[in-house]
Amino acid sequence: MPIYVEVFLHGSFIFSEITHESVGRTFVLYILKQIMKLYDFNRMDKDKQAQTLKDQGVLIEERLEKEDQVLVYQMHSFYAEVYYHKGYKIIKRLRSFTSAENVFPYVKNIDISNFKLN
Repeated sequence: MPIYVEVFLHGSFIFSEITHESVGRTFVLYILKQIMKLYDFNRMDKDKQAQTLKDQGVLIEERLEKEDQVLVYQMHSFYAEVYYHKGYKIIKRLRSFTSAENVFPYVKNIDISNFKLN
């Protein structure tokens, strides 16, 4: 019973097509998800931005800077950097950007020695 998954991008939407073949029948499920754009993200309040990053973002790096926990997330078309004060449990600063150059200081610390290439 093979399952096939195909994902493609069209405009600001991601389409997933999941095909399952079983007992001579083929079932196809389509999933549509709109991609978060930087403009829409920046219009949210800080709490909603933080929740969106937690729910939809990919955590790239986490580090400590004095009393702050600094988290860097990747969304579909942008990145976000969150300064979270661990003692007061508040977001001190949240910065979003599209340039990968702003992520380089974080990415250089990622250990990829255990990744295997085919």
